[in-house]
Amino acid sequence: MLAAFWRVQPFLAATHKVPARYLVLEGWLPDYAFEAAVEEFRAGGYQQVFTTGGPLRKSHGLVFRGDYAQRAEAALRSLGLSTNEVTAVSAPATRRNRTYVSAKALRDHCAAQGVRLGSVNLVSLGVHARRSRLCFQQALGKDAQVGVISVENLDYDPGRWWKFSEGVKEVAGETIAFTYAWLTIDHGD
Repeated sequence: MLAAFWRVQPFLAATHKVPARYLVLEGWLPDYAFEAAVEEFRAGGYQQVFTTGGPLRKSHGLVFRGDYAQRAEAALRSLGLSTNEVTAVSAPATRRNRTYVSAKALRDHCAAQGVRLGSVNLVSLGVHARRSRLCFQQALGKDAQVGVISVENLDYDPGRWWKFSEGVKEVAGETIAFTYAWLTIDHGD
């Protein structure tokens, strides 16, 4: 049990890239993750980046109007990506399974536009990465290959996460959330 305790953070914050033409970015991420996504986009030779997310929480309304997908799109464009390289895919409001709902919105958007994803690399934050990959893989289906890139959460030292209150909250919360997602995602959807 102690060994599992020490290995849970690296398990949840895993990075496993796949050869892909498309990069997907969760729109709720902090600004430094947007910068990492632009670096990955340029270095990885991607054709396009899709930003995902639903409505902003009320506290963001004073700074930016729109949703997380549009916020991320604006951030990537301000960091030098062109309109042709970035597409915001907005998700509907939901109180649960927001990542999965965002993944389904991407799936539906691509189907409506005639885009066959084939494989994507998903940019997420820290220990949220494993759950995000699970949700996107389930939503995109067996025909898609989903890789994941975990941007290090700068709020705590991942190598000593148990010494930071934010690290303990994140790792414990994501352990529960990953288990919940794994058990409850509609695998037939």
